[in-house]
Amino acid sequence: MSAKDMARTKEGISNLPSSVWHGVNTISADYVVEYQNKMLIEKFGDLKGKLCYEGYYGRKKPCEICALRRSIENGRCETLEVTTREGRIYGFHFIPFRDISGVMKVTEVTADITESKQMEEEKKNLVHTLDRRVKELTTIHEVAQVASESLALDEVLSNSLDKVAESMAIEMAALVLADSQKGRTAIVAHRGVSAKFLDDLRRLSPGEGTSSKIALSGMTIKIEDILKHPKLAKMLLRREGFQAVAAIPLKSSGKIIGTLLIASHNMSGFSHEDTNMLNTIGDALGLAIRNAELYGELREKNEQLDAQNQELWSQSEELAAQQQKLVDKNREIEEANRLKSEFLVGTSHQLRTPLNVIIGFSELMMDEVPGAINKEQRQCLDDILTSSRQLLSLIDNVLDLSQIETGKMELKITDFALTEVIKSSTSTMMPMLVRKRQNLEVEVEKGLPKVHADKAKIRQVLLNLLDNAAKFTPDGGRLKVEAVREDNGCQVSVVDNGIGIEKEDQGRIFEAFYQVDNSVTREVEGTGLGLTLSKQIIKVHGGRIWVQSEYGRGSRFTFTLPLATGD
Repeated sequence: MSAKDMARTKEGISNLPSSVWHGVNTISADYVVEYQNKMLIEKFGDLKGKLCYEGYYGRKKPCEICALRRSIENGRCETLEVTTREGRIYGFHFIPFRDISGVMKVTEVTADITESKQMEEEKKNLVHTLDRRVKELTTIHEVAQVASESLALDEVLSNSLDKVAESMAIEMAALVLADSQKGRTAIVAHRGVSAKFLDDLRRLSPGEGTSSKIALSGMTIKIEDILKHPKLAKMLLRREGFQAVAAIPLKSSGKIIGTLLIASHNMSGFSHEDTNMLNTIGDALGLAIRNAELYGELREKNEQLDAQNQELWSQSEELAAQQQKLVDKNREIEEANRLKSEFLVGTSHQLRTPLNVIIGFSELMMDEVPGAINKEQRQCLDDILTSSRQLLSLIDNVLDLSQIETGKMELKITDFALTEVIKSSTSTMMPMLVRKRQNLEVEVEKGLPKVHADKAKIRQVLLNLLDNAAKFTPDGGRLKVEAVREDNGCQVSVVDNGIGIEKEDQGRIFEAFYQVDNSVTREVEGTGLGLTLSKQIIKVHGGRIWVQSEYGRGSRFTFTLPLATGD
């Protein structure tokens, strides 16, 4: 290695990242420190030219098993790990090399590997936990598979016990169920027990004997050493030479039906993990027992269901025929609605022409263009004009509704200020308001953006609401128009202190031709289409309309409109 290369190497080593503690130095064969990086200088001071074992470790001579010496002598890299009193772990790597003069030296790299070691330990623990969990899930899966392959109780329990004993290397295992009809506990499956033990256990009644009490306790029990419990010294399992025992309850529909009993000749034969896994298996076995009990009931139910299904099949065929009739009827209704709408459109156009003639000539006669008229004639003409205009309004509303239903209504969408429509509508309503001595207040939010809608249609909606408010508000009452911005749209309200609307009528007032039946509404003329048409117009604009009212105190009708693009 040339002097230039050596300088580059030292510069690279000295600039190692400070985020990880790395100490780098070069030591000669006689233990003299020839180079230190910044990290070592900051930690130990400048030791160049000094003996490494004195400067770093405070010793008077090298260690007898010095890894540095071994590295120089055998020419191979050496590794050493040291744990400090504080619990930090440091790794030392000794790398031998020859300088440009051929002299053997060693580069020593030291790093704090505490976190790395801790991660390795955590990884080892995690792998152990995962291995345990895989084993647990595998056993549970095998038990569940056995339970699903057969509904014969003896076969399910015997095969399940085989899987548990094999997976957990259990010396002794038994499934004990309580037979309430015979008044005994019964071992229905077992492994690793003597015939005498079985005979002794069969003679015990429910609640008799420690094994039986454990089986019926419904608790998870783990005893690491039977001899430490005097009351258990005479336990049947102890006679079999077992020292540790565990009992896992078997439950069916929330009731204890027995236990999974396991035992070992060794003390502390079962870990906490073992009992946790056995608890899970116990739940699965309890379910398997319940499934077997239900199988007979299910078979009987299936037979009943087969008969019922046959009956339902016959009924479904009848229902299918009725459904087809309904489909055909709906098509007829749709066609009738289409023809009705077309008829209404045609009739409306035919009625408008003579009505406009009647209105026009009536207005000419009221203006006395053909000649003078007396008071009685004027009154008759006024009645003709009022009725004709009301009929024309009804025809226009019917025509608009028909166009909306058939999707033929054409909207002229523009961006406009609501203040224009409000001003125009209130001006139109002013003669009626003056005649009834009603006060009208307009409140529009300052800086209210333009809306994106059909100006004429919105004016029609506003006039309908104002007309209703004026009609159903007594003389001298108050009306108010409000307009505010609300979320991503604009909200317009017409408020009055009139007679209000009963709660049961509020859900129907937007239906066509529906009118509230009371003494006041019977006196007020109307077509019953204004609110229906208003709702449809607002709906085609993508808005909604609703009413808030308290009978005897007034009403508030509100509708929403989309804002103009960019507002």
